[in-house]
Amino acid sequence: MEAKKKIIVFGTSDQGKHAIDIIHSHNKFEIVGFLDQKHADFKDFEGYPVLGYLEHIPQILQKHPDLHGFVVAIGDNFFRAKVYNEVLAKCQLTPIIAIHASATVSETTQIGQGTMITAGAIVNNHCTIGNNVFLGTKTSVDHDCVIEDHSSLLPGVTTGGRVIIGEMCAIGLGTNIIHGRKIGKNTVIGAGSTVIKDLPEGIVAYGSPAKEVRKREKNDKYL
Repeated sequence: MEAKKKIIVFGTSDQGKHAIDIIHSHNKFEIVGFLDQKHADFKDFEGYPVLGYLEHIPQILQKHPDLHGFVVAIGDNFFRAKVYNEVLAKCQLTPIIAIHASATVSETTQIGQGTMITAGAIVNNHCTIGNNVFLGTKTSVDHDCVIEDHSSLLPGVTTGGRVIIGEMCAIGLGTNIIHGRKIGKNTVIGAGSTVIKDLPEGIVAYGSPAKEVRKREKNDKYL
């Protein structure tokens, strides 16, 4: 049996728990510990040590010279992207692709580095999923879709085929997006919405059908 690759996880919140569940679902990786800037007291998280933050990477590598990679488990897209890019710039570690064993991903689909796909998700044929994307529980992405870097689809999101979702988008719980629609970058779609027409970048939209409610600055909170 091939030895498990050792990884670290950035983020000690709900997505950190998702990361544990995904890693435990197969035998590819071993979590060495978690890193989180807010945990100055170095407490444990779900039974794993909290090892510090980026400045502690040299000590972590001394203790674990075979450390392979990392995943960023943070819900906010902009903060997740910030941490992801900081780690790439400062550490020679590989962003892993973390896919739950119960997820179904077509062999013709391309998955970017650092992406997390949770339990029960389906990604159909000839899709392109960007880097550092989060696909929540039982999301369903139909054929030939594109989901760009640092976006997130929350549980129960369903897309038709040939949907394009721009970078840094957050698609709310249970949203449906019909075939061929395009959503511009940095846009948030509220929970339970139905998207039946293209939506521009940098807005908050919700409803059935989904309509623009207000403009959105790049680093605005989701709600």
